[in-house]
Amino acid sequence: MKILIFLFGILVFTSCNNNDDDNTTEQNQYETIGEWHLITYRCCLFESYEYTDEITWIFNPDNTIDIAIDSGTNVSSNMPFNSSGNYTYNINENEDRDEIIIDGITYYYLTSNTGTQLIIEDEIGFSADGLLLLFEKIE
Repeated sequence: MKILIFLFGILVFTSCNNNDDDNTTEQNQYETIGEWHLITYRCCLFESYEYTDEITWIFNPDNTIDIAIDSGTNVSSNMPFNSSGNYTYNINENEDRDEIIIDGITYYYLTSNTGTQLIIEDEIGFSADGLLLLFEKIE
């Protein structure tokens, strides 16, 4: 069932967008600004972790991220940014895929057409079995 939900999420992220306007880095950063709950962490052949509201990432307009992890939350030691703290980020646009650089480490990211989900990953495509962080925006 989790696989079906994951594949549905990927389908939502890769669906066509009728917006013909050019996105700028500022617009892409604006889409990420706000509070996000981490709902899935998956990497490689390691166990997948599912969360509700235990881990919050707050993307600030000053290019910092405040990460808050509730005490007692089961967090993989392999998960990047697996402790509460403040981190820096920058967004780069590419033709193929937008990049987000968090504390000097480059990842790929995209937001859903509705702006309510965010994926951060280190590899592209369905066959990739690398890092995947799936977030839902807090309203």
